[in-house]
Amino acid sequence: SLELRFTTPDERLSTTANAGAARDFTVLLVNDGTAPIEAIDLAGSGPSDWEITFEPATIEALAPGDSVTATARITPSGNAVAGDYVTTLTATTESASESIDVRVTVGGLVLVFRRYGRR
Repeated sequence: SLELRFTTPDERLSTTANAGAARDFTVLLVNDGTAPIEAIDLAGSGPSDWEITFEPATIEALAPGDSVTATARITPSGNAVAGDYVTTLTATTESASESIDVRVTVGGLVLVFRRYGRR
């Protein structure tokens, strides 16, 4: 049976980012089944004007018991205001699809303090 586990190396499903700046987020794919899994496509979706790409975007094959990491590059829109957003990362095979929701906290205050200093 095909059993693809889609998670992160430390099992945390959150990260931080800045508006308009790419943030790399590592995901982990594990083949818990007894048959090889082939052609796993990775994709992501988030708020409008966000960009999510993967390196690699496709994992050719994953042998039983093996695991592999990939990097999701999450870029919030340039005008994203500070706050929490949800992105959905998806691993799709011919017969199955696994998704994880990753919370991205976009900061803003840090830049303000850095730019003007404290009075």
